[in-house]
Amino acid sequence: MRAILVASRRSAIDGALAEQPEALLPCVDRPLAHVVLAELVRLGIDTIDILLAWAPDRIEADLGDGERWGCRFRYHLVGDPESPYDALRRLDLSGADGVILADVGVLPHDLRSLGTPPATLLVSASGAPRTTAADWTGWAVVRGGDLTATPIGLRRAGMAQFLVAEGSTGLRVVSGAADRFDTAEALLAAQRRRLDAGGDDLRGRQLQPGVWVEPGARVDPSARLQAPVYIAEGAHIGAGAQLGPHVVVGADSVVDDGVTATESLLTAGTYIGAGLDLTKAIAGGGAITHAGHGITVEGVEAFLVGDLDWRPGDAVGRLWSRMTGAVALVVAAPLLLVTALALRLMRRGPLLHRTEAVRQPGQRRGGTSVTFQLTSFRPPTQDLPAGWRGHAIHLFLDVLPGLVHVAHGDLRLTGIAPASTAQLQAMDDDWRQLRLRAPGGLITDTALRFGPHPSPDQMRCAEMVYAATHGPSVDARLLGTWVAALVPCLRRAPGRPAALVDTRTVAGHIAR
Repeated sequence: MRAILVASRRSAIDGALAEQPEALLPCVDRPLAHVVLAELVRLGIDTIDILLAWAPDRIEADLGDGERWGCRFRYHLVGDPESPYDALRRLDLSGADGVILADVGVLPHDLRSLGTPPATLLVSASGAPRTTAADWTGWAVVRGGDLTATPIGLRRAGMAQFLVAEGSTGLRVVSGAADRFDTAEALLAAQRRRLDAGGDDLRGRQLQPGVWVEPGARVDPSARLQAPVYIAEGAHIGAGAQLGPHVVVGADSVVDDGVTATESLLTAGTYIGAGLDLTKAIAGGGAITHAGHGITVEGVEAFLVGDLDWRPGDAVGRLWSRMTGAVALVVAAPLLLVTALALRLMRRGPLLHRTEAVRQPGQRRGGTSVTFQLTSFRPPTQDLPAGWRGHAIHLFLDVLPGLVHVAHGDLRLTGIAPASTAQLQAMDDDWRQLRLRAPGGLITDTALRFGPHPSPDQMRCAEMVYAATHGPSVDARLLGTWVAALVPCLRRAPGRPAALVDTRTVAGHIAR
């Protein structure tokens, strides 16, 4: 038998899932389309035509050619995502005695009720004695020839009316329960049913009955998990967190200490800030959707709900940073040479000092972090003074030689302070994983906020906020703040020009 799967629409759920294709909405441990396709394969389908409109490249890249399901996929583009049935006229359905017409946004609980042609429509159970076209799930079993004359511009209700007319002699309408994914409340209800069903269908390993954890996920021993709970690959659950029942934590998410969540979905690549309480909510992408009230709160502060996913502009940002670093290195080359000559004359010992640093965002080769030798004129034991003097010394001893690393792509001008492998290993899992997602830089938000000697809590707070919010506007603000801090006239001593009084002090610090 053959199937035609409508997967043309964008998600109708606001907030974290607003930009997702409906086919790739999360359904506990996998995208929704994967669950629907697995059900079709169980019915013995060997060829599936998939109708696409919204984000077709993303869907095709995710689903592939069907080999992993043991069948063949063929993709067809449609012009209007709400009228996907126009493509049926272009399909060669000759010889197809039975065709399953399916909708990726609706998941019937029991597909066996569809039966066989000549014509069967599956409608949602509504309790009413008579069903209407508006109740149609988008699922039907029809003869291939019935679809070749499909009128142009039909939406779901119109398609149901057409099928009723075409198959009136042998039409059989059956009612059956089905999960829908067109609202946050409906998605969480489907998630709840799938978690309650459990069984071998879920990919994770059960730590205890009803608690599934995928490889690479880490759960603090003090966290409390009330079944059913599903924690995806790479997720980190902090100390004292309370999750469940009916909670799904997406891949590579960080749930900070003391978070409480019940009947909620935390989307992939999301940071949930310490102490946050979520009930019947979808959180991610800087937004929280409250399913019970149908309200979405956008623009949530990054330290509460931050987006840790790779940003599409990161590749452009890396290229721009390298170009900027190369230009800055050429412009600053005379000052760099003068500084090196002055240091050679003014102090003893080696001119350059190298320390190991991990390249960020964290890149892996065979499971090992990529490191480089960070070059500086400042010995690791030399501390920076507070105030503008510290910024000036940082400019001459750290930033000028560090421009070589910016041009090479190891660092950016602004970012998180580079750390060694040992320093990263000493951090807790949540901090380390969040930190590795942000670029390393010569100019840091931590130093501008808290000076050269921040406490561990201050450093963690500043780095987590930067990791969740970094972008062109944030980096431009940091660079502007740092330049302003270098201007001596903004840090004048009472009654005396700072530029005349403090030059020798800065020179003394540099020569140490």
